[in-house]
Amino acid sequence: MGHLVRVSDAKLIGNYISEAKGPNIKLTIKTVESLAVKIDKTLDNKYSPPPPKTKK
Repeated sequence: MGHLVRVSDAKLIGNYISEAKGPNIKLTIKTVESLAVKIDKTLDNKYSPPPPKTKK
């Protein structure tokens, strides 16, 4: 289980459940990659990065 929390106001943005059974390294890697994809999709919908700073 994982929680994605916005630090500025401690608001819960995402709640994720992923399961990997057993000590199989390949399954664990696949589960972590799946969790990363879920978090990335949430961030794409919720987060817009600040504009780049211009150098003077």
